Amino acid sequence: MTVTPLQLLPMADHARGKRSPVTCRLKCGDACVGPECNTSANPTFRSIADTVLSRRVALGLGVAGAVTIALSDSFGLGGLPAASAARASTTMPFTPIAPVPASVDAVTVPEGFRWVPVIRWGDPVLPGAPVFDAERQTAESQALQFGYNNDYLEVLVDGSGTTGVLVANHEYSNEQIMFPPTTDPARLSEQARIMKAAQGMSVVEVVRDGVGSPWRPTVGARSRRVTVETEHRFTGPAAGSPLLQTADDPSGLVVRGTLGNCAGGTTPWGTVLSGEENFNTYFTAPVSTPDRARYGLGAAPTSTRWELDDP
Repeated sequence: MTVTPLQLLPMADHARGKRSPVTCRLKCGDACVGPECNTSANPTFRSIADTVLSRRVALGLGVAGAVTIALSDSFGLGGLPAASAARASTTMPFTPIAPVPASVDAVTVPEGFRWVPVIRWGDPVLPGAPVFDAERQTAESQALQFGYNNDYLEVLVDGSGTTGVLVANHEYSNEQIMFPPTTDPARLSEQARIMKAAQGMSVVEVVRDGVGSPWRPTVGARSRRVTVETEHRFTGPAAGSPLLQTADDPSGLVVRGTLGNCAGGTTPWGTVLSGEENFNTYFTAPVSTPDRARYGLGAAPTSTRWELDDP
């Protein structure tokens, strides 16, 4: 197999639009204005996936694979113009809205449609969650409430069409918006704990009166919060591997939390996959090694300052 070297892209010149500098700082540590950390000639994930997919098709992947490829093209993933992709993938005819200026801070939908909030930051998810109070937040409360800053979202609907489970990523948190200003070290430490509880994922049981009616959350048995501190136990073939052994768990059987959750997807058997990204911006590495440098880990303080409380 011929390996195509990774092409380094000057992303800073393309970072325009509605994204604010604060978002760039918190989401990825201003990655696009710095040097590419991974300068190896290893193949990219795209090249590996393309090779595997091509091989499977050649060997007779079958109808399921062929349908997946056809759907990918129909939904604009195969290079179709945006307008063609929209016509091919929608069963809800509507008149597109005109471009909305960045200065307009409002949700704009086509004529004949409406938008309704389903759940908000701080709304109850688990039993015992208190009513959200921006002035009296605690990590314990946030761990029972809907997290901050949604990214990937999925609603898994049962056969009735009126009950389901909403799964949402909470990619990162913004203390400048979440909390009143303070210089109190104790309060800053508590804010760090709250931010850890606000990230991760929310799983929320939702109901509606009928198909087409708005969803509304309910504190149900299927609801769950996954935070930066949530423990997960390895049970697969890798359980106990030296590659999974850490200072927190030398056995290699338990890992803590999830953060930087951006993309996601739903499997054919009804589970949800969530993808972490930019994890390097949460950690400092005073001693540089080739492995740490490749991941973009450095000695500079992080934007969260979690390293001040959690070594």
